[in-house]
Amino acid sequence: MDKLTEIRKEHEDLQQTVSERPEYRIEAMKVLANINYLLQLVETQAKALEFYADANNWRMDAPGFVDLSVAEKDHGQRAREALTQV
Repeated sequence: MDKLTEIRKEHEDLQQTVSERPEYRIEAMKVLANINYLLQLVETQAKALEFYADANNWRMDAPGFVDLSVAEKDHGQRAREALTQV
């Protein structure tokens, strides 16, 4: 199990515990909200990285035709958008 999967599982377990133990609710809800934010942030940034890591996004559209690849046309926009959520 990778670390992100482990964190997601612990997040789910904590949500279940909070629903069963109301005395933990206020503090746990703060922690859950922060974990949820971080998980969404990691997912957004991972998608941006996957876009740039995909070799198909760096290929030209037509052989012999000089044009920018999809990644070059993007000019880092996906990365900037992912980073603005930090």
